[in-house]
Amino acid sequence: YWITNENELSQNNVNNHYEWELETNENGFYSGKLPIGYYKCEIAKEGYQKETIAVRIDDFDFSRNIQLVPSSTVSGTVKDKDTNAPIAGVSVSVKSNAAGTIDTFATATTDNSGVFSLNLPRGSYSLTFTHEDYEQKTTSLNVNSDYTVLLDAVYLTPKESGGDDGEDNPGYS
Repeated sequence: YWITNENELSQNNVNNHYEWELETNENGFYSGKLPIGYYKCEIAKEGYQKETIAVRIDDFDFSRNIQLVPSSTVSGTVKDKDTNAPIAGVSVSVKSNAAGTIDTFATATTDNSGVFSLNLPRGSYSLTFTHEDYEQKTTSLNVNSDYTVLLDAVYLTPKESGGDDGEDNPGYS
C-alpha cells in the first residue's frame, strides 16, 4: 500500500516528496498516521490488479474499504514466422472486449528473448502485436483463472521489402 502526498506533487517540489508504505495484517486491515493533506494511494499485491485511489485526510480518522481484483500473469514469446527467431521490441497492447470499452487496457514490450508479460484480471481481451518490420497481428484471449497463463508462441510475418533495390529499372514499351 503506497501513499504519496499529492500536495507535494502538485507543487512539483521533488525535494519534499514523501512516500509511506503500509502493510495489511492477517485480516486485511491497515493503519498509519499521516499528516493532513491529499494523497494518491496505490494498493498492490502479487496476484491482484493494482488499484490507485485519491483521498483527502482531514483531522479525523480515515478509513476506506478497497477490494482488489484477482489477476493472472499472461506471458508469451513473439517469433519471426520465417526464421523462428525471437523478436525484441514488439509492442503488445491489450484492449478489453467488454461492451463499451475502447481504450487500451495494458501494454508491454518484448525483451531480447521475445518474451512479454502482463497482469490481467479475468475477462476477454484482444492482444495486438506491433513491430515496424513486421505485419501487425491481433489475437483474442480469455483469462478465466487467477494463475499464470502461458500463451503459445505468436508468429509475426516480416513486411515485404517492396522490391526496391535502388537500381533504375527502365520500363519497356
